[in-house]
Amino acid sequence: MDLQTIEAARRRLAPYLRPTPLVFSETLQLWLKLETQQPTGSFKVRPALNGALCKLEEALVLIARAAELL
Repeated sequence: MDLQTIEAARRRLAPYLRPTPLVFSETLQLWLKLETQQPTGSFKVRPALNGALCKLEEALVLIARAAELL
């Protein structure tokens, strides 16, 4: 996966998902991204929503192209 793909997904998801904070864990000595702050309470919303929005974009392009043929 390249940087362009990641940035496109970020732009696609931005209107629907809130930013999630990074918190440093003293116990674990690492940064944690708190995806539990998302509406579903898990990270799973990102790939699922991105996939659905990609399919929607593809469908809209197909509809637009079909309309051009009419």
